[in-house]
Amino acid sequence: MGIEEQLAIFLSVVGQNKTNREMQERFQHSGETISRHFNNVLKAMEGSANDSKILQETFNNPKFKFPTILPEKYFVVDAGYPNRKGFLAPSKGERYHLQDYRGGRNVTNARKLFNYRHSSLRSVIERCFGVLKNRFPILKLTHGHPLSVQKSIVIATYALHNYIRQIEQDDELFVEYEEKNSVHSDNDRGYVDDIRNQGSDGSHEVDMDLF
Repeated sequence: MGIEEQLAIFLSVVGQNKTNREMQERFQHSGETISRHFNNVLKAMEGSANDSKILQETFNNPKFKFPTILPEKYFVVDAGYPNRKGFLAPSKGERYHLQDYRGGRNVTNARKLFNYRHSSLRSVIERCFGVLKNRFPILKLTHGHPLSVQKSIVIATYALHNYIRQIEQDDELFVEYEEKNSVHSDNDRGYVDDIRNQGSDGSHEVDMDLF
């Protein structure tokens, strides 16, 4: 099977939430073949550090070759990560919710202003989540995949998202979410309403037969 067909199978699953049975009918291959090539593409897109402890290990181990953070550039992180060089977490002790500061209301000190700006940046990320979940329905329903596979699927859809962003900035979904004046309202948007008490301090294959 050629790379193009393998990629078409992968994109059909993550972009249209197609089942293994549907893919067998469309591509005229066995369920085992569909599953194997889906995993081949998924494995090619794996790799992430999205946990604070894993991130710390990545910094301390040179073999991971974590990219150098440019001067005066930062990763915007939530309260679960520590403030350190190149990482910008919210200020503890102040409420953290963008709508609390609409129109500049309640911005009465430097820490509140900082959290207002920080939450504004995070709203951009929330809009990205909205685009991702609408473009890739598989993110809403994972069909009982192992957690390690679910993580890899998320990473793969992010890579595709970034590719589309580079080649087609006028994409319909990008335009729709950029025109929204408010943060995409989703039940799992994960805002931190109050950060006073929050600290700032082996791969499985997808069993496509589960579909």
